[in-house]
Amino acid sequence: MEAAFRLECHYNGASFDYAIYDVDFIQLLDIIADLKVVSMKQQVLLPSGYDLFYKSRRGGRKQIKHDGDLLGMLAESEGSDTIEVWIEDTDKPIKEFKMVEDLKKAAKEEKERNEKEEREKKRIEDEMISVEILVVDLDTNETVFVRVYQSQEFVEEPNSNLNPFRRRTCVR
Repeated sequence: MEAAFRLECHYNGASFDYAIYDVDFIQLLDIIADLKVVSMKQQVLLPSGYDLFYKSRRGGRKQIKHDGDLLGMLAESEGSDTIEVWIEDTDKPIKEFKMVEDLKKAAKEEKERNEKEEREKKRIEDEMISVEILVVDLDTNETVFVRVYQSQEFVEEPNSNLNPFRRRTCVR
């Protein structure tokens, strides 16, 4: 798939490219979430907080603070397939940075929770014993096999009186 636009991003004398494939579905939040990964793949390390700027055709630099600014930038550069964007350090990044960090944290927590659940499920499955028992329905005289699951934690000892497989002896 060919990119609709290419952002040529500049930071501290280094440059890297970011491709926008579908202009109709692009959001600033997506760009912020992807820029760090894309820049690292191209050997450019971005700061933890930054502002994005582009050169407006009307003159001057414009900061990209929200989706409206992003769409304005795309509209201004219609006809061009490359848009230059400058990245600058800041102590107070736009609110989308916090949203991206919150989403990443939530995704990480969700992944850890899912992995924990999978480990627990695997542990329980490893400890389960299944036994097929032949059961006869006395009313209909039908015979069926029923699979019974039991956790190893509750299996009786072989010498227990409750063990049905224990050899029983009669004393007379």
